[in-house]
Amino acid sequence: MPDQKYTQKGPTHGGDDDSSGSALPPEAPKKLDLHRYLNKPDVNPRTLFWELIKAYSEKQDIHDQLARLKYERMVLPRIALGIVQNPGLASTEMKPAAVAKYFVGMILDAGWEDVFVELIDKTYDRKTGVNTTFLLAISKACENSENMAKVSECLKKIILKNYEMESALAYVAEIQKKELTKALKKELMIVAMQDVDQTQQYAIYALSPLIDEDENIKKSFIGLVGDWDELTRKTIATVLKGTKDPKLLQAAERQLKEESNDQIKSLLKEIINNNKTSEQVNTKTETGEKNGSNKGSS
Repeated sequence: MPDQKYTQKGPTHGGDDDSSGSALPPEAPKKLDLHRYLNKPDVNPRTLFWELIKAYSEKQDIHDQLARLKYERMVLPRIALGIVQNPGLASTEMKPAAVAKYFVGMILDAGWEDVFVELIDKTYDRKTGVNTTFLLAISKACENSENMAKVSECLKKIILKNYEMESALAYVAEIQKKELTKALKKELMIVAMQDVDQTQQYAIYALSPLIDEDENIKKSFIGLVGDWDELTRKTIATVLKGTKDPKLLQAAERQLKEESNDQIKSLLKEIINNNKTSEQVNTKTETGEKNGSNKGSS
């Protein structure tokens, strides 16, 4: 449980004999003192975690204190994940979603790239994917342009170093923000065109928000529609659902004639048929509008 001493206090007012009736100035914000946690292995790191989260949630200025946590900070992502996965460990005052929000905000404000990498790694599993609570927290943080820049720069470094790349790509694929895709476009294109299996799939999904508006991505996807690998073709066919781009539709029609995998064939037919249905609806709408206009003018 977090230390309850961080409960916010209101301003302190004068006594009954204060004839002026004016209130004393509010107490100065408490300063977080972490000296008792530094280089002391016998201290419970969970207590440190709650001290930090409560202080950050109360908007205390803790930047100087965070800078001192050179070694202690690396255990924090594991504690954060444990609390989010086991709500019973959370404070009765703070829900797991709030814990994730404040923790993500804190590590971005502190510039802890190493902690962010550790968080990305600990909250991803190949079978179950990314942790939804932390996905939402990071996605929400990216709505701030400054945080978006920090997240994209950190993810770019992870991908370039090929360290925990799969977990980083999984997050980008799930966040589905055009701004993030644009910032990582070069790195994502390399992985999508040159890698295989899970990392390639994530890179393709991560690029998908821009397929209809970016010519380079479109050109790459057209090439991958007929790739030798079935998993790649299936992934591309999946992300092309709903596209109305003529070049992508032509590529799907060409591949349909050559495709040997029944599941991929079905996906390609769905892409083509959905577009035809959409065209028919638009034609009927336009015809109806014209007829209505003619009737009105007669």
